[in-house]
Amino acid sequence: MTPDELLAGQVRTLLITADTLTTQIAEMVVQNHVERDAMAVREAKMVDLEVAFRKNSETVAQVVKLLEPLAGLFKVIGWIGTAIKWLGAVAAACLAIYSLWYTWSHNGDLPKIK
Repeated sequence: MTPDELLAGQVRTLLITADTLTTQIAEMVVQNHVERDAMAVREAKMVDLEVAFRKNSETVAQVVKLLEPLAGLFKVIGWIGTAIKWLGAVAAACLAIYSLWYTWSHNGDLPKIK
């Protein structure tokens, strides 16, 4: 191979390499633009989520503000419910005792409905 042919082969290799590098750089620039656009979309969604989170936090704070004064009321209602439960148990026990007494005192006869 002559030096001119060797030089022509090296130039051809350099041109192919330069063309490949140019293509790769162009693809990287396009991909960079695509990623930048996707990042902008994600940032916009993040801002929307932050706004929604703030609104939700404000709503929860208002609900808590409304329910805090009612905490004592809920406690009293719980006590009343417990008292009603015990009164029901006592009433059931009294009814059972009365039924036993009635059955014993009337020789097992059922009450007569008038």
